[in-house]
Amino acid sequence: MNSKPTFLSATATVDKRAILPLPDSRNIHEECAVEHKNDIEAEIQHAQQYGLYDPSNEHDACGIGFIAHIKGHKSHSIVKQGLLILKNLAHRGAVGADKLMGDGAGILIQLPDQYYREEMAKQDVELPPPEEYGVGMIFLPKANTSRIACEQEIERVVRAEGQVVLGWRNVPRVFRPFDVGPYHCLQGFTAGRSSRRLLQRFTG
Repeated sequence: MNSKPTFLSATATVDKRAILPLPDSRNIHEECAVEHKNDIEAEIQHAQQYGLYDPSNEHDACGIGFIAHIKGHKSHSIVKQGLLILKNLAHRGAVGADKLMGDGAGILIQLPDQYYREEMAKQDVELPPPEEYGVGMIFLPKANTSRIACEQEIERVVRAEGQVVLGWRNVPRVFRPFDVGPYHCLQGFTAGRSSRRLLQRFTG
């Protein structure tokens, strides 16, 4: 039985009312600029009336402590009290499975000029007067070849800046809590496995 092919056709109607023109990008930018300007003016007006303090900005943060001698007298007791503050703030710092490994919390003190003079004198290095030299804490690779290359590059940059490399000092460290001695920093076993070589660079 022969049959003629049947052709189907479909037409679609489009509602022209649904086709809206795209917004002008220039108008959007102008509106955003005006809105931003209004926000800034509102913040300035609020600050002029109530000050910069905003209670909504109150939130928990890392702990911090500050101690000083009111007359500027230097004393080791200030360092001891600073360490006590740090100990009391242990709950504010992250501590892992290794209780000796934290998030890098510590104390910031004045440059111990007399101590550094005694230490560098062991290398026959005489430091300039106080406040005429600086000390950099440098973390270097453990491998000797890489460490030496880094030291040479640091010294090159120091000289290029017109300064003088006075010397280097190895920072003594201990890795067991039972061997802690004076002027040694305590480091946990976990941190010790990945720690770098810690040196101090004296620049004049």
